[in-house]
This record gives sequence, structure tokens and C-alpha cells, in this order.
Amino acid sequence: MKKLFFFFLLPIGLFSLEKKPWFHNTWEFQFYPGYSYSYYPSVDNGTNPSSYSSHNQLLKLGLGVAVLPKLDVEYEMEFAKTRKLVFGGRSVAVQCRYQFLDDISGDFVSFCMGGNIRYVPPRNLSDVSSPYHSNWNAEIVSSMGREWARSYYWCFRMFGFASFGFANHGYPWIRALFSMAANFHDKHRFELYSDGYFGLGNETTVNIDHFRSYQDIAHRSVDIGISYRRNFDMWGILSLSYEFRPYAESYPIYESILTASYRLPFSIF
Repeated sequence: MKKLFFFFLLPIGLFSLEKKPWFHNTWEFQFYPGYSYSYYPSVDNGTNPSSYSSHNQLLKLGLGVAVLPKLDVEYEMEFAKTRKLVFGGRSVAVQCRYQFLDDISGDFVSFCMGGNIRYVPPRNLSDVSSPYHSNWNAEIVSSMGREWARSYYWCFRMFGFASFGFANHGYPWIRALFSMAANFHDKHRFELYSDGYFGLGNETTVNIDHFRSYQDIAHRSVDIGISYRRNFDMWGILSLSYEFRPYAESYPIYESILTASYRLPFSIF
């Protein structure tokens, strides 16, 4: 009970820790609630049992703010329900990034670096649907991008994201993402992206009934996705996205993910 109480005292944070190299206005808070439904029909190299599927639900709550023009801080909290676990807290995270270059201010590209740390309750590490390596997971993150503008809003932009992760137990991992997005009249935004996740462990078999996280597993996965965002100006942005995983090794494969999220900007000053 004490551990559960401590978990919910941790700060609530941003929906899907930010990867884009562009920051929001200084001291303009961004509240991010989001809901995802996903299904995968099998786990590659899965055993005990060899055939395993899962319908999953994921709720994320978040809050982010640029505390300085070049310094961005974000928080995230996840709740999940899977085939193995009833609905409950899945993880909590905090991220801090510094922007070294800003193409909006005249630099050729935007570039930022930072880090994040995430706590995962022990019960979630026994679920093959939980993507984490241990109780404490940390990453060094970086992203670089450029946007092309017309009048007061951007029309097209692209960026890449990369991270190196490590935990208090097991082997490290690498994540990478590439995204292209178009903005029409600053109202309708479309994005196409690809997201990769690669564990550097030395085991290839996933023992589902005796799963103890991905800390020692050489897992590989690539997701492709498309999203639509509707900008309501001061009332925020509504987002809908779909992702599919065509490739995976020692990881859930052929997963489909539907996500609806909302971003509400506000200021308390």
C-alpha cells in the first residue's frame, strides 16, 4: 500500500514524452490527455504459450512547459489494462531538454538534447505487453528538424529523433523516429512517421508465462504511423492516429494501435 501511495504522489506529466525539436512559448503549459487501444495477434519467438494475443488499453496524462526559452520540462503518467493485468498505473516519467539551435530564430535547423527517467511498478514488468526494461529506465535523447513556413505558420516540416536508453538492470536499448508533417491553413495537420525500438540483449526467446521484462532480450520492432491533427487555436489541438507494426523480432508483432489525444495550452501567469 505504501508503494502504491508513493507511485500516485509522483508528478503527472506529458502525453508521449515530446520528441520534436521545437519548443512551445515560455511558461505556456501544455496539458496532454490521450487514450490508445491496441491489438497484436502474436509474439515473435514467444513460448509458454507459443500462441499469445492481447487487447490493450492505455491512458496517458501529461503536462509540459518551457521554463526558459531554451529549456523544456515534461512529465508523463500511464495507466494500462492488458490481457494479463487489470487497469492500473503502468509508469511515470519526467524529461528535460535543452534547445541548442532553432531554425525559427534563424538557424539552419532546430536541434535539442536532454534526458528522461521513468519508473515502472514491478507488477508491470511481468507483462509482455509492457515495453520497459526494468523498474528505473533512463534515456539520453536528441532530435533535429527543419520547418518551412508561410506567413505566420509552418507549412511543412520534418525531423528525426534518436535515443540511447539504459536501466538499473539488464542491457541498454536504442530508439529512433523519423517524421514528415504538412500543415494546411494552420488548421489541418497530417503526419507520416516511422518508429523503431531495438533492445541490445543476448536472448531471443520470450517466455510469456515467466516474463521478467525485456532487459535481457534482443528485441527489434519498427512501427509505421499516420496522424491527423485539428487545430482549434486557443482551445487546443485534437489528434487521431493509427500505427501498425509490420516488423518485430522477440516482441509483439503485427500490432495495430489507434490513439485519440488532446492538447490544451494554458497559462497561470
